[in-house]
Amino acid sequence: MGGVLASLTNGIVVNAGLTDRIVLRGLDIHGVGNGFDGIKFIAGGSLHVEDSVISGMQNGINIAAGNEIYIKNTYIRNNSNVGCTSLAPVD
Repeated sequence: MGGVLASLTNGIVVNAGLTDRIVLRGLDIHGVGNGFDGIKFIAGGSLHVEDSVISGMQNGINIAAGNEIYIKNTYIRNNSNVGCTSLAPVD
């Protein structure tokens, strides 16, 4: 498992090509109570978050793109706002 400490910043920012498949697996993203987004998904074909923990952030996962999102065996907890937010239009 890899760790990311994100104090006053985003943990991971994904800004990939429109057909790219991004897989984030085995991560421990911790914002020590003042991190912004654990994962900020700006663009990409699909995002897969597996076997990870996101805590201590404002938002666990911020989805700014209307693409495919898959979350498996992942704990999103102790964040100040919500687990996941989406700025993408909903059909």
